[in-house]
Amino acid sequence: ITKFAASLEHWRRGTVVWSVVRDFALGSVPGAVGAGLLTHFALAAYGYEAELWLRRAIGAVIVLAALLMLRRGFVQSQKAIERSESGKDHHPVVLAALGSVAGFAVAATSIGAGTFTKGMLIFGTKLDVRRLVGTDLMHGAILALVAAGVHVAMGSVTWSAVVAISAGAIPGAVLGGK
Repeated sequence: ITKFAASLEHWRRGTVVWSVVRDFALGSVPGAVGAGLLTHFALAAYGYEAELWLRRAIGAVIVLAALLMLRRGFVQSQKAIERSESGKDHHPVVLAALGSVAGFAVAATSIGAGTFTKGMLIFGTKLDVRRLVGTDLMHGAILALVAAGVHVAMGSVTWSAVVAISAGAIPGAVLGGK
């Protein structure tokens, strides 16, 4: 819900590059569906062992997300990279492949729909920061809808937590997009 509010603000401002959203989602959506189903059945079949694996995966994704953001700050800041406003500088197959990794990681761990996918988009595009954020948010809204749909269908959503988080997050997302 939060991502939709923020992504609509970025869409209104013209900072969403739809070709990048499309190509990234071509990989991330199937990756998210696969991860959602895999985690559900793994938890049902292996219980505590699968939960331990998921906790380790969450930790690994957090570390990887931090490394991707550090790469942005240190490696790319030292290079004079020509930024793109159109997003036409990316290769669709590469973006779809990166998207599949991102979609799987996000749906399996619920970590990184912003940080992790943004790092993957940094690898696959030359978008300036405004378009990177707007494009990532729009893609994140789509990915969240799909991943949440899988988890709702599998019965693994705590609705009271969704309501509590959304009550503060939605106004924050709208203000943050301005």
